Amino acid sequence: NQYALNADDGKGWLGATDSALTSGIDLAQQVRGFVLQGMSAGAGDSPAARQTLATQVDNLRQSMLGIANSGYLGRPLFGGTTAGTAAYDANGGYVGDSGTVLRTLSGSDQVRVDTPGPATFGTGSAQIFTVLSSISSDLRSNPSALAGDLASLDTTTLSMQGQLADVGARYNRLGQLGQAATDRAADLHTQLSGVEDIDLPKTIMELQLQQTAYQAALGATAKAIQPSLLDFLR
Repeated sequence: NQYALNADDGKGWLGATDSALTSGIDLAQQVRGFVLQGMSAGAGDSPAARQTLATQVDNLRQSMLGIANSGYLGRPLFGGTTAGTAAYDANGGYVGDSGTVLRTLSGSDQVRVDTPGPATFGTGSAQIFTVLSSISSDLRSNPSALAGDLASLDTTTLSMQGQLADVGARYNRLGQLGQAATDRAADLHTQLSGVEDIDLPKTIMELQLQQTAYQAALGATAKAIQPSLLDFLR
């Protein structure tokens, strides 16, 4: 039963992670569209248009930061085993750790339910927050560098998509192991019932027979041992 509960908890973790990554990939695709607009001839020749695009990218960066700090039951999805409630600080720096959160599904099976932030959102110059900051800056002042930003964004987006696929695989494994635990619990209950449970009709009949025999024994004893005058005087 505990293994089945562990599976349900793990599925909750991974379900929340799936939603967060899906939202993050959608945001990255929106940013990609803004970069392409900034690289186009019309928008590229208009500082005001590029400024507007940069502002939108800044807002999406904040939204992406919120997604990276998504949590489940008060624990960050992408922060490892950190005791804190966030995986990234306000500047986009990773504040989680490299620990792993595992759920035990059998005597020999454990499934990781957290998702590492650096492997998901990148590191160094390829980190998603660094890339988004670079895109915002280049939209404002250096549109010729947007092609390189686009390549970096695509690389980071692929990392997020890869983690999303891995989350789906782990979710499916949790479902299979959880169902196996539930089936095993049902089998054990059946086996215990065969050993411990009683045949109720048979037991009631035997009890009634024993009660009848007991009453008959009491009656026979009462007739054999009659009270005397001395018994009453006592």
